Amino acid sequence: MNPAYRKPLLWGVGLAAGGALALLAARHFGGDAAPPAPAPAGAAAASAAPLAAPAREETPPWMQAEAVAGGTAVQRAAAATAPAASATDIGRSLADIRLKSDHNVRMADDLLAQLDQLEKSGKTPPDVRLDALRNNLLIARRAQSLAVELAESTQKPDSPAQRQRNADILAELQQLQGQLRYDVAPAGLPAVPGRTQ
Repeated sequence: MNPAYRKPLLWGVGLAAGGALALLAARHFGGDAAPPAPAPAGAAAASAAPLAAPAREETPPWMQAEAVAGGTAVQRAAAATAPAASATDIGRSLADIRLKSDHNVRMADDLLAQLDQLEKSGKTPPDVRLDALRNNLLIARRAQSLAVELAESTQKPDSPAQRQRNADILAELQQLQGQLRYDVAPAGLPAVPGRTQ
């Protein structure tokens, strides 16, 4: 075979194989819905009248098929392949989150105590902003408690009050993120790229 034809031939074979795989995947994942069973003659006559004058509040026909079939093909495939988390796994995850959060809060408390000792000793470098460090540690403590509350809320029943509390937690976390201070480094050090000082 002429070497000049080898590369285009390989590309063509690759594209054909990719197309065949895409077609097979579309048939496999998209063809889950069973075709509608033929309706009896009496039912066809009864259902013809509502089709003639559709109500404005009805779900559009292109959305009705998804609702009947249980979502899109991708949603059905994801639901079928996603393993359901057991109560034991969820309990372990929550316990792990609590444990790590407690560790982080203890570490923040230790660092706050060290900052107090450093300030009392008078050996604080003049270009280090202890107030900024203290502020960031207090923000980190609060964020940890909010994260634990948000994780534990996944085990509570869904309700409007719970959804509102979750939204409040997320809003507070965003607010705390905006309060973080980046002016803690000595003035002589270069700034971290992407951070405003």
